[in-house]
Amino acid sequence: MIPVLYAVVRLAWAAGIPLGITDGFLREMHRTGLVWAGAGLATFGLVGAVLTLGLVQRWGERFPCWMIGLAGRRVPIKLAVVPATGVAVAITAATLAYHLRRRGACDHCG
Repeated sequence: MIPVLYAVVRLAWAAGIPLGITDGFLREMHRTGLVWAGAGLATFGLVGAVLTLGLVQRWGERFPCWMIGLAGRRVPIKLAVVPATGVAVAITAATLAYHLRRRGACDHCG
């Protein structure tokens, strides 16, 4: 749900809607092109959210009917598991980095 909310905000900015920011800041983001980077990340977030659902829903086991040449065929397990594992590792590495950065000094060694 969080990636979807993130995407809605970033896509609103790309559409010129200052959701949660000032008009001036939105104009600056459009002037510099930063808003398009946010729109790209939002798109990846939406795609990731849909693919994550595919890991737990029945439709993630067979290719959908609109995929010409693959429609109805089983999704290879590795096609779903390998990217999902890569994302899980990346999120774990980011979580660890956050913890290490915020934990403060060690009581023992200072």
